[in-house]
Amino acid sequence: LMNLNLNLGIKALMGNAFTASAVRWAKIPATIETYNWAFSAAPFLEGIELYGEGFAFGTMDEDMLVSSDEKVFFHYPAGRRDTSFTVPSGIETLATHCIDQTGLEELNLPFSLKNVCAYAVTENNGLTGLTIPASVSVIDAGAFAYNSALKEVYFYGNYYEEFSDDLFDG
Repeated sequence: LMNLNLNLGIKALMGNAFTASAVRWAKIPATIETYNWAFSAAPFLEGIELYGEGFAFGTMDEDMLVSSDEKVFFHYPAGRRDTSFTVPSGIETLATHCIDQTGLEELNLPFSLKNVCAYAVTENNGLTGLTIPASVSVIDAGAFAYNSALKEVYFYGNYYEEFSDDLFDG
């Protein structure tokens, strides 16, 4: 299955729906109201396209899934061949498994970022360093887990509401 075209009327894409699949491109209808890491660990996925009207979601760069207000980042396709990625300015939350099993070596987080959900940035085995901006006040469990090459992490804040003890497990 190389291309996935979901029909209008589908309301939710839930966790692991297409995990580890060979899907390269997904076409998602506007009727989707809920998205929970459905394409997590889909190593060949190069992009997501939305069709229809009245979206609860939007795309950036024509292949990354975000909330319609562009404040929540939901999915970076693991099949992209980039080695560096800058999360767009204005994004306030990185959703669970949004940057998962990519070939990224460098990840830049925006100063607008406030929350990093559980397991948001995981298993990116080329990622060697990470800078967390001062704007981040909540980081959930395992937010940066299983990034085997990660050696340096800088946090520029002096305040946080909640940081889990297991941010970097694995």
